[in-house]
Amino acid sequence: PDLTLLDIEMPHLDGFDVTEALSRLSWPANAAPPLVVFVTAHPEFALDAFESGALDFISKPVRLSRLERALSRAAEAAGQREATRGVAELSEQLDELKRMRRDADEERFLWVRRGHDRLRLDMAAIDWIAAEGEYVRFHIGEESFLERGSISDTVIRFEPYGFVRIHRSAIVNPTHIAGVET
Repeated sequence: PDLTLLDIEMPHLDGFDVTEALSRLSWPANAAPPLVVFVTAHPEFALDAFESGALDFISKPVRLSRLERALSRAAEAAGQREATRGVAELSEQLDELKRMRRDADEERFLWVRRGHDRLRLDMAAIDWIAAEGEYVRFHIGEESFLERGSISDTVIRFEPYGFVRIHRSAIVNPTHIAGVET
């Protein structure tokens, strides 16, 4: 429930025991303990009620106008709770999108050997790729980098980035094609 109206004096448990038990429960991520409004004939418990986290405290006999104000306050608090929950969900989704983008951005790079060092290449900078036995050679302008791997695996990895296989041993980046001779 979003809201619980509780008396303080009840059989077996009092209202404070109920609110304490509710706060100790394990609530799902999209839920929270219900808001509590105490309705009782004992005004001397008002301070304790608010210290226990109650949203409101109504003394008996209950006047309709007072109950309406308490319910209005509860509706507003439930709305704020829902808005806060929505913001938290959006924040989690944004974090996930950022993580996915970081992962996707990182996938756009390729690590190759240059002597004893490793060099990170942006896939968009690669002009074409050639098969050389059990290796593939990545060509960027005048430079090339030889890495162990098959042209078939390279095609699978590079096709999502727009690369096209034009021969059984060659893959090209179409954005780097200036012309085609026939």
